[in-house]
Amino acid sequence: MMDFAYWRSSKIEHSRSYGIFLREASEQKAQNSALNI
Repeated sequence: MMDFAYWRSSKIEHSRSYGIFLREASEQKAQNSALNI
């Protein structure tokens, strides 16, 4: 059985990296739209 504390910390780490991924994607999209103008 998987350790619950480990599962929770890995889930938090995954959501944090996913938030960073979303922020970088939105910044990239903003740069692309600025180039298209």
